[in-house]
Amino acid sequence: PTTSTSNPESRATKKARSPARAGLRAFLVALDSGLEVDVVGEAVDGLQAVQQVEQLHPDVVIMDVRMPGMDGIQATRMIKCRWPKVAVVILTLYAGYRTEARQAGADAFLLKGCPPDDLLECLRQINDSEVMTAWK
Repeated sequence: PTTSTSNPESRATKKARSPARAGLRAFLVALDSGLEVDVVGEAVDGLQAVQQVEQLHPDVVIMDVRMPGMDGIQATRMIKCRWPKVAVVILTLYAGYRTEARQAGADAFLLKGCPPDDLLECLRQINDSEVMTAWK
């Protein structure tokens, strides 16, 4: 999944349409945080996520690691290589991918099930161009 930040011109891309993605979309849309978040896209796999970034030009991509076809680590590497200003937040169940995510250029790493405030703070830091502390 991907999201956007509080800048009125911000845009975001969100990954595939599963119950988890639907829940993340609902959370992002319902944010009452002072951040303007627009979910502008979804993808079912890493390749489609890369294509969505190319087409939609989001500020932030929320990326899972395990997906069919191209995984989230490969997609993150490709996105950061082609569009280095696009922030990529890894949101996954698998803590063991932290090092790979960092090496691929991810801007933040959060585990699914983290407090919603952790994701919100991560998006705020991205919006404010702060150094990321969201490597939990």
